Amino acid sequence: MKSQITSSVRLLGSSYEYQKNNLKIISKKLLLLFFISSVISCEGIQYDGETRLVFQTVVLNSNGEPLTNSHVEISVGNAYSSALISKGKTNQNGSITLVFPAPKDDLGINLKVYNDDASYLQKEVLNIHKSDFENYKFIYQNDYLLKADETAPLVLTYNHSSPYTALKVSVNGIYYMDQELYNFNYDTDFNILPYEILIKKNQSFQLKYTVLNMQTNVETEYIVDLTIGTNPLNYSINY
Repeated sequence: MKSQITSSVRLLGSSYEYQKNNLKIISKKLLLLFFISSVISCEGIQYDGETRLVFQTVVLNSNGEPLTNSHVEISVGNAYSSALISKGKTNQNGSITLVFPAPKDDLGINLKVYNDDASYLQKEVLNIHKSDFENYKFIYQNDYLLKADETAPLVLTYNHSSPYTALKVSVNGIYYMDQELYNFNYDTDFNILPYEILIKKNQSFQLKYTVLNMQTNVETEYIVDLTIGTNPLNYSINY
């Protein structure tokens, strides 16, 4: 009788250890599946689990000096959903490198930059695409953060005289726009035009605009040399 009880206890013990080990294996599998699903799919956005993209930039102040403690965030999204995929802070040289999984679809990759010093204006650069990454790397140039009191506004007015033309506008110089399109699409972005661009004070810069003739699909580029002081500068574009 005693041996039967001992055997039963051993049997129960081995059964318990077997179930315990099974639970550990199942838990590990569930954790692995959760990790994979969180990497491959986030907020309804699908990612390529094998391909990594590399983003690099150097954040500078208006004098071209590196800005430490600048936050850089990368998000991926479309008109229906968006997800933060990578973030970090610039080092003492103002530089940062972020690595993140590539989205499967050709979604917009968006950049947000701001500094611990709240006097610097936050900026966003939208509509970067996978095709802008060369050998899986994208280096964003001229990443300036400005303070409001360092700038004067360039005020733009548009005289649209033809229904068959579309326009895109950019600036060569040190400037600030709260949201800027990296890739401009005439079909979807034709009505997204800046009406005020903050330019670094006491600066010579170039206003660049391109007019598309939608009947002939011909683009005409115009470059205007301008100088701004400490007061607002007004400029009209006819197209």
